[in-house]
Amino acid sequence: MGGEEIFVISGEFIDEHGRYQTGTGIRGPHISTHTHYVEEETLLWVKVGHLPAWDG
Repeated sequence: MGGEEIFVISGEFIDEHGRYQTGTGIRGPHISTHTHYVEEETLLWVKVGHLPAWDG
């Protein structure tokens, strides 16, 4: 089990794949990596370690 889910409660979450506004959810498979940042006050809900392993 692994992976992560991120939900943007307020503000904007940014990574190399795009910009995610309030109300947006994204999901990453087990052992995924990304470079993320914010440019304004942002509140996220993050859940990790509960998704099945992904074999690609």
